[in-house]
Parts: sequence; C-alpha cells; structure tokens
Amino acid sequence: MHKLWPIIERVLTELEPHVVVQVGAADGKNTAKLLRYARDRRSTVHLVDVVRQFDHEDLVRRCGGTLVCHWEPSVDALPRLIPDADAILLDGDHNWYVVHSELNLIDELAPADRFPIVLFHDVGWPWGHRDGYADIEAIPPQYRHPHGRRGLLPGDRGTVEQGGLLADELKALREGGPRNGVRAAIDDLLAETQRDVAYAELPGFHGLGLLCERAVLTGPLAWFRDLADNEAVSAQMRALERERLDLWRVTEERLGALEQQRERIAVLQASEGARQQRVGELQQTLSEREVTLAVIRSGRSWRLTEPLRRIAGYRRSARRRRSDLRIQQQRVGVPLASLEWSEAYSSEPARYPVRWAEPLSIAGQRRLPLEQHPPSRVAYRLKLPAGSVFSTDVAVRPEAWSRGAPVARFAVTLMTADGERMSTSTLELTPSKTVAHRRWVRMTLELPASPQDALIVLETESVDDPPESLNVAWGDPTIHVPVTEARAAAAPVGGEQVLAGADANASAMRNPLISVLMPVHDPPPRFLDQAIRSVLAQTYSNWELCLLDDASADPRVPALLRDHASRDDRISLVQHEQSGGISAATNAALQLARGEFVAFFDHDDVLAPDALKYVVEHLQAHPGTDVLYTDEDRILPDGARLVPEFKPDWSPELLLGAMYTGHLGVFSRALVERVGGLRSEYDGSQDYDLMLRCSEHAQRIGHVPKLVYHWRVHGSSVALNPHSKLYAYEAAQRALDDHLARAGIDASVERTTSWGLYRTMHRVSPDEDVSVVIALREDALDADGIAELRRCLVAMAAQAGLPFDVVCVVASEQAARWEEVIGDGTTTRPRFVETDASLGPAAMLGAGARSARGRHLLLMSDLCAPRSADWLRELVGYSRQDEIGAVGAKVVKSDATILHGGVVIGKGLPLAVHRGAPADSAGYIMRLAVASNYLAVDGVVITRRALYERLGGLTGGDPTMAISDYCLRAGEQGLRVVFAPAAEFTLASPERPTSPALLDELARFKYRWEARVPRDPYYHPEFVQVRASFPAGATADDDDVEEATPLFPLFDGGDPTSQPLGDPGRLVVEDQEADHTH
Repeated sequence: MHKLWPIIERVLTELEPHVVVQVGAADGKNTAKLLRYARDRRSTVHLVDVVRQFDHEDLVRRCGGTLVCHWEPSVDALPRLIPDADAILLDGDHNWYVVHSELNLIDELAPADRFPIVLFHDVGWPWGHRDGYADIEAIPPQYRHPHGRRGLLPGDRGTVEQGGLLADELKALREGGPRNGVRAAIDDLLAETQRDVAYAELPGFHGLGLLCERAVLTGPLAWFRDLADNEAVSAQMRALERERLDLWRVTEERLGALEQQRERIAVLQASEGARQQRVGELQQTLSEREVTLAVIRSGRSWRLTEPLRRIAGYRRSARRRRSDLRIQQQRVGVPLASLEWSEAYSSEPARYPVRWAEPLSIAGQRRLPLEQHPPSRVAYRLKLPAGSVFSTDVAVRPEAWSRGAPVARFAVTLMTADGERMSTSTLELTPSKTVAHRRWVRMTLELPASPQDALIVLETESVDDPPESLNVAWGDPTIHVPVTEARAAAAPVGGEQVLAGADANASAMRNPLISVLMPVHDPPPRFLDQAIRSVLAQTYSNWELCLLDDASADPRVPALLRDHASRDDRISLVQHEQSGGISAATNAALQLARGEFVAFFDHDDVLAPDALKYVVEHLQAHPGTDVLYTDEDRILPDGARLVPEFKPDWSPELLLGAMYTGHLGVFSRALVERVGGLRSEYDGSQDYDLMLRCSEHAQRIGHVPKLVYHWRVHGSSVALNPHSKLYAYEAAQRALDDHLARAGIDASVERTTSWGLYRTMHRVSPDEDVSVVIALREDALDADGIAELRRCLVAMAAQAGLPFDVVCVVASEQAARWEEVIGDGTTTRPRFVETDASLGPAAMLGAGARSARGRHLLLMSDLCAPRSADWLRELVGYSRQDEIGAVGAKVVKSDATILHGGVVIGKGLPLAVHRGAPADSAGYIMRLAVASNYLAVDGVVITRRALYERLGGLTGGDPTMAISDYCLRAGEQGLRVVFAPAAEFTLASPERPTSPALLDELARFKYRWEARVPRDPYYHPEFVQVRASFPAGATADDDDVEEATPLFPLFDGGDPTSQPLGDPGRLVVEDQEADHTH
C-alpha cells in the first residue's frame, strides 16, 4: 500500500483526519509514512494486526507521531476504534469473509452523521475477486472456497501447478463468483447499506479503492472520482500494471531457478567435502589395521586357532540371521506421513507452515521431509503398543549451510495426553560449521507402552534468532510397531497385468525388431525432421522406420522423406499419389513392417532417446506381452515440455472412459493383423478403436512408467485444441459401443461434458437386488441423527432405480428405540441389527452383512445420502460383472470436498487419494471424472454377497483397512476393483474419530500386505509412496488440497459445444497442417 502513498497522502490532506486506523501493517513501510503525516498534524494512528513483523517502538523513535498498537484480529479491535475513526485503511486479510465483517462493523458502528473514509488495497488482481487465506482456521467452513497453495498468472481464473506468483500463499482455487475476494465484499456492502455512500477505484499496484459519503466524493475528493472515471488514464495504468506483473513473474521464475542452482551447488560441495573427509578417515584406519593385522598374522597362535575362528564365525552368522528374522517379524514401520497430525504450530504459519514437502536429496540420500521453520512443532496423538520405536533422519536444508545459520535443535518427545513428559531425545546440528552435519542425521527414541492416548511431539528451535532461510526437515519419520501375527503366503497383488490365456512360461526374447510406423501428411517440415531424427537417435538399434507419405501437398515433405530414406537402410518409404486418410495410410505402413512388434508414431512428435530401449527391456522382462504403452507429455514448438501424464498400469474401466493409453503404443504385429488393422470408418479415434479390439485378444498388456513420448502441441492439434477434431469424439463413442457389444456387456456409451470422456450406461435387471448395510454410530440416536437417517432413506428411494432393502447396524440395546423413532415415516423402512459397537465399524458392517438378503451388499461405514441419479444402477452395473470384485462410489463432505475418491497401496499402507479435492474436480488424468481401477476403494462399497461370503467378509475394526483388505483379497483372486465417480454420495453424519488402535491396525495391515503388493499398479512409482498424492511432489499440509486435485488434466470440464480450451492461435507455428494423424 505504501507505493500508493502519494494518492493516499492527498486524500488525507484534503480531509485532515484526527484518528487514522490502519488494519494490516506488513513490513511497516506504510505505517512509517502515516506516522510522519500524523506527526505534523498531531493526529493519532491506530495499528491493528495479529503479527508483529517490525519493531514498532523503533519506528516511532525514527518517525515521530503517536502510534497505538492493537495486536489482535481486526474484528475484535475495530468495535472500539470505529466510533472515533476519521479514516480507516484496510489492508489486512484479503478475503470476502474478513473484509465483509470489517465493513459491516464500520456500517453499524460509525456515527450516523459521519461515515469515515475507507481506503482499500488489493481491490485489483489478484485479491479483488479471489480469496486469500492468511489464517484459514479463522474462516468458518461455509465461507471457505476450495483452496490450495498454487501459483497465479494474471488473466488465468484458475491456478497453475508449476511456477506462477504467490504460490506459497493459501488461496481460493478459482477467481470470481459470489463471496470471493475484497471487491466482492465491497460490492455486497454497497448493496446492503442504507447509508448514502459511494465507491471509486484506481488501478495500479493491485488497485486502490475509496469508500466514503457520496457528498465527500463529489466535494473535496472529486479529483479522485474524476481520476477513476478517466478511461484514458485508467487504460494506461492497467497497461503499466500488466507490464509490472509480467516483470514480477519473470523475476520470480529467474530467482527460483537461481535458488535451485545454488542448492544443487551446495549439495555437490557438501557431498564432495564429506566424501573427501571420509576417504581420509578410512585410509588412515585402513593403514593402522593393516599394520596390526600383519603383526597378528605373523604369530604362531594365529595359525593354531584358525579352526576355532571358523566355528565362531559360523555361530555369529547364524545369530545375525536369527536376529534379522526376529526384528522383521516383530516391528513394522508406519510412516508418520501416512497419518494425520493432531496439532501443528509455527510462529509464522502463513510464511512458514508445517508441511510435507517434495522428496529431498542431501548428500545422495533421498527422504520425504516434514518441513518446519524454527520455532515450530507438530504432534501426533496415538496409542502405542509396547516395544514401539520411533526413528527419523533430520537435516537443515542445504540453502542455509553457507549463510551463517544458527544451531538447529531437534527434539522428539513422548508425552501423555495430559502433557506429562515421558521420554525425550534431542539433537543439535550446525551445518555452517560442521561438515558432518551436512547430511541426514539419524535420531531414535524408544517408546514405552501407552495404555492411553499419547502424544509424539516433533519440535524444532534455533539457539539464536533464525534467518529467513533456516528451514529444517524430518526425513521419513517412522514408528516401528511390534507385530506378532504370522505373515500369510499368497501370490503378489498387482504388478504386470496378465490376461486370460497368457503363457507365463513364454520364453524371453533377445532383441526383437521394432517396426516404427509413421504415416505422413503435410506436417511442418521442421517437426517432421525432428520426429525422424528422434528415431535415428534411439539407443536401441534394432528398429526399422516405415514411412508412408499420404500424398503430401508440400513438396518439401517428400523431399525430406527421400533424403532420410537414402541415408539409412533401416528406413523404408512408400509414397501415395492420393490421400487415403490416417487408417489407410497406417495400414499401408504396416504392410512394410517386418518386426515382431510395431510402434505407432505420429509425424510431428518426438521420441526420447531411450524410448525403444525401455520398451524392449519391458518385453524381455515380461514374455508374452502383446500390447505396451508408455507415459507421455506435451512438447511446444520451441522444444519446451509440459503436462506430463503419469499413467496407471492396464485399467480396463479407465479405457472405457478415456483413451488414456495414448502414446507410445507398441503392439504385437501378429495381433494387429489378427484384429484387421486400423479401420477408416473410425478415423479420428482409430487408435482408440484399435486399442479396444486388441485388448479383447491380448494375453498381456504392459505399461512402461517412463516419460519417453513427447506429443507435439500446435494450433490444430487435439493436444491443444479439442475443437479441431469434433468428429473424433463421435467415432470414439461408436468404437466403445461396438466394444461393449462384443464383450457381451449390456450397456451403451454416452459422451460427457468434457472432451474425450465417456460414461458407460449399464442396463440392469430388477433381479439384481441390493442390501444396503449402514453402520450407525452409537451417538447417532439423537434428533440430528434421526433426521439425517430419514433424509438419507428418502434420497435413496427417490433415485435408486432398482429394488433394495436397508440394514442399519446399531449399538447393543438401541434397535428398539431406533424402530420406534423411524417408524413408518419413510418409504424404505430399515431393519435394525444390534451388535457390540466397541468392536468398530468394520465389525458392525460384518454383522449387518450376515443378516442381509440381497444379491449385492452395499456397505456404508458412515451414513451417506446419494446425490446422483441412478446411483444404484451405476454401482450394480459394475458389481454384477464376474471379473469385478468391489466397486466404490465418490463421497463428498458438506464443505464440497472429496472424502472418498479411491485408495492406493503405498509401502503396504492404504492411502486415500483425492481427499480434500473440490467435489467437481476431474482429478489427475480424469480419474475423478470417469470410472477407473484401483487396488481398493472405501466409504460406500458394493460387492456380490456370494463373493463376500466366499472371501470371508470383513476383518478388523477400522473400516478403511478392513475394506481395503477385502479388496486386496479379491485382487488375489484375479478380480478388479472399480471406482465409479458417477455414483456420488454426500456424507450425512460427522466424520468418525480416529480409532485408538489405528497405529496397531496400520502395522498389521502393512505386515500382511507389503510383500504381497510390491507396488500399486494404479499409482505411478514416481509419486510419493507413503502419502497419497497425485502427482509426485504434492506434499503440502493438511489444509492444502494440492495433494489431491489434478495437476495435469487432459481436458477438464466444460461443455464441448461452448468452451474451447485456451487460444490455439498462441502456439500456431508458421507451417500450418491438416493434422489428420493426431
């Protein structure tokens, strides 16, 4: 605000206020100017803020004037100050709720005959129409927008995942809409007040707003109104503001790149210094031992005692093996990253929140860091089994090593729930002075048995005042919990997908010939040349490139093709005089192929040098693979890469919703020929149609989790502009309908409102009856709980579309009371089953399932109400299929964020993905928009009753682990688990508190499943494995939905008839093309 002081000073000079109130001081620069103004006029300045960011006493000594400080929230201080205030400067929290509350207080408490002038900062971009949350907990949930810490770009109403401005600040994810931003609060006040007030606004430096009595704005401050109304001046100011913001963005990007470079240099220097020191120490030790050993071995006793030494060595080796086995059986590590903390404190939470950050490498060791800025702490409330041990690595981040950072002190404390200290371990690091501290350093603490809840507290502090850069980290903090049960022996779950008829004993191939098929039709020559050169640059050499020129009109294209074909005998070329379209051209290229496998490559895309090497390595490791696909990203005309797509392994349900396998597609040539090649009637989605037909006959479908294909982005490419090939979506819909008919699935396909996404509409017989089993909390038998159950039953009956009955499982001796209060007031009258509620929700669901009568069981661990039409038909449509073991619905909380959106298994633990994402989010690569496969689901889950009984039902008390365990057991039987987001529910009851036995149950779950699920096939290995996040690197604090929302959606939302994706003209290259291959 201080940059707008010349205008603010003139406003104050015109009106000469005696009492000035400043809300929000930041670094004190504007306060200093106000004090100088007040000193000369004997006015009083009141400062209101919750954080002391500067020495106010020193400021008064330097500037003079009268300053009264109120270190409290503005809504607490303003009621005392408004009656006497002549001018109020609002520059505190930039969100609708706080600003609207401040304005309401001014409107209510200002004298009737004297409304103070109110000056606002940040009425323009970015906070004019977007909430910023300095303290999210101070905002009631109903006034919070979906929020996260992401970058902003002027003109973009959303957020960006990488780069951008103000990325570290918590903010609304979307700009605009009601109750969003500072300006929205001002507009609402103007609509609500009975006073004769007026508002004017000047652009520049985020905008300056003025609210005052209309007579003042037409009188002494008429110059301000005239300046605001001058369109020429405003246009010039807006242009200058855009340039300033662009310079700011460029500066931030360059500073970020410079900081990363400094960090890399510091790491390299530290690593080299530590290595040299260690080498010296080892050489000295080795020299001393060689001398000692030579003396010993020269003696007679050494030769005589050799047999005894051998026996002793055998005994030591046996003891070590027994000890290792005992430790493995007794303790299982549960990472703190997979748990939710109960308390987190930071002295400056807005600037330095406690958070899980991106994986951090120091001296060659990579850890998932829990970041803190001293002084800070985080606490976990847990029930600890006897014999547990806590371990962690700790470090000071490398950027602080060379800046004279003070001593960083780490403390791990075990406390009772009442705050009594039980045990503590502390460690101090001084990396600026001690080279050995420039790495991860281990800390451990033995945890005694805890019969009640206990707190594990991780605290950091510095001996001196910390500089800005003193960020410290806890690396992979873990609680090692004793587990005594035997580990079950079973086939691994997940990994390579083997389909019916696969020959697991097929002999591995040596170095197969890969035929790269490239149909060509008028691409920009420079892109075509880059594409061919990327094949020539492959590190795997046993390939051939089959070029088919489909009557290109640009004479440079055939000339370029002939030139390349003449230089390398691995390149074959055929030219057509008439264009036959993409499918005909690809089939013609297929006729040239001699390889066992064919790879489909577009004429302007780029392969990474190791693309074919990774493909062949996968084929060699997984004999019998018929179809293979890789990860991909986009490449701009200037070579910049963006939008990486880290795909799941083979997911049949996801393929029915989107052509997710994409590029690079590699197929057995025999399989492609068997299914008849590509079909011209599906041009535009010919690759989708081919993938669907091949999936029906493939023995193995593999996935190479490497970014080796770079899809070219330009103006007419679907990679940028889906409008360029509207016919492709109709062709895809026909291909999907055909596939369902061939597969014998009674369903049809509908296009969604998002480009390239489809929904399978199942036709379900009324014979597929369902028993809905609901575990009701023991404390739900009150007025609210009864009303919620009634509402849910009414909602179920209104939108089910299929017959169902309801079984409510309640605590012992509650059934009669429930029967009485529910009565006949609902269309669907539930049956009430009693059980011991202390056994946990999973046991309650098991009791209900045993009394159920339906062909399908729909299990609800919490009371939920359907919010989508045909919710039951959607779930049963999948559950009735013999190849599917369980189906999960999407569950949304009352704050419009997702509670249940799929479960992944990371390091043997069930982790909820998408939790906290906006309810309308499409998810990472559309996995919240269309059905897809997971290893497990949670919340609202349906399964066939016969299968449930065959697998032994649910075990354990915690519903997430019990249902995840059930899903994994179904997976061991070769059955798929489906997440069906079109079946959407709202959580109707409060979230259940964490089970006291959660830590023990997590340890047992991990003990049972970690070896059997070496990796989750539907969760990319690049992603953080102990804290569910799409995609890698999203490890922010619990209030930040960055972990759960999509990073790189393919096409996210919008009506395909009215919402183009961006302006394709920005990326059009000088050579336009028809692009009939994309």
